[in-house]
Amino acid sequence: MTDLDTWQSGNDEYLAAGVNWVRLRLERQRGPLEARPASEGRWFQRKTPAQETPYDSELKETKELKESAARMAEAETIDPPPALLILGQRLGLSQFEREVLLLCAAVELDTRIAGLCAQGQGDLSRPHPTFALAMALFDDPAWDALSPERPLRRWRLIEINQPGAQPLTTSPLRADERIVNYLKGLNYLDDRLTPLLIPFDVAIDGRNGNNKPTVLPPSQDTVATSIAQTLSRPAGDNKPPVIQLVGPDTVSKQLIAGRAAAHLGLTLFRLPAESLSGQIGEVETLARLWERESALLPIALYLDAQEVDERLEAEKGGEASPLRRFLSRSQGIFLLATREVWLGLGPATTILDVDKPTPA
Repeated sequence: MTDLDTWQSGNDEYLAAGVNWVRLRLERQRGPLEARPASEGRWFQRKTPAQETPYDSELKETKELKESAARMAEAETIDPPPALLILGQRLGLSQFEREVLLLCAAVELDTRIAGLCAQGQGDLSRPHPTFALAMALFDDPAWDALSPERPLRRWRLIEINQPGAQPLTTSPLRADERIVNYLKGLNYLDDRLTPLLIPFDVAIDGRNGNNKPTVLPPSQDTVATSIAQTLSRPAGDNKPPVIQLVGPDTVSKQLIAGRAAAHLGLTLFRLPAESLSGQIGEVETLARLWERESALLPIALYLDAQEVDERLEAEKGGEASPLRRFLSRSQGIFLLATREVWLGLGPATTILDVDKPTPA
């Protein structure tokens, strides 16, 4: 069994224990159901054996809950940790926020959870998690988890369906599909981003068409090494610098960018600047999703602005232009390919001229 298989097995055990722990807590949270037909009531009603008293049943539930929590704690010891803990570390989730996310994911992983959510809220028409249910369910609830600046909403980890004037606390919650798959150990680029990406004009994976290693001229290899060194320096709380690759030679830029990404162990994607929507909301969503993906995957983005006139972009209002807004609103490793230097990208930018190889 490979290390990946061992981790996947441990992650599966942790997730199964976590879903079971959520289910047991929901069963303990049972309340009266509103306007339930007799048939539905029997489905939800607890079937306690005649010889078992409510006190005995409560002790049994408490024991099962403790055993489930112990299994979660034991499964946490794998290295690397389970995906939920990695997600919490990288995106800054609190304990309560991880529990809310686990509750939302549990609905997708266990068909019994939806019915228990309805029963826990005393309403058959609400077979879904809510913030109100989570705050009643878990031990240390925190109101700041509802803030749009906190990770659950900032990183789009959950979707909120809030129709009309319904309070946020009672609005249905659903875990983002990409995040549910991440918790299961499936880590891939969000499929809302992939339609905007295009292939490179040349092979940037270090091999040419004959499957032989691509050799860059020393002058260009030096540029790639310089990029890797610049981006590998700790940025602290600051954003990594935007690397501007300036010049007319598109092929050389792509090869250099690919080599630099390989030095850093990153997968490089290409996004044409023309693909960015002029709608502020769409650019904001794209920027937030890319920043989230950069925290979950070793990736870099090659922004192809080779055919974009920077002077025309500036006339659109500086930061208000789609590309400038995207760069200002997102964090990650960005390589900007342009013919001429773009001004006004802030102090966190590094400008490198890319020329064709010399005859030598």
